[in-house]
Amino acid sequence: MIQGVGEGERNMSAASLAGYLLRHGIATPIVYELMLLWNERNNPPESIEVIETTFHSILKKELKRLKGRQGA
Repeated sequence: MIQGVGEGERNMSAASLAGYLLRHGIATPIVYELMLLWNERNNPPESIEVIETTFHSILKKELKRLKGRQGA
């Protein structure tokens, strides 16, 4: 995956990458930048808008997960 992926794999791979990095405590701005750099390796690259949407979706899920853990 680090070498990029092809069409049909980009969105799921982007979601997996974002989730993995966020769950491992990587700062949000760094995760976003890494996703943009990773996307450049894709063939073809995904649109920035799709990468942003995927990033924000996974970030929202991760924040919700963390909030749930604090209440437990």
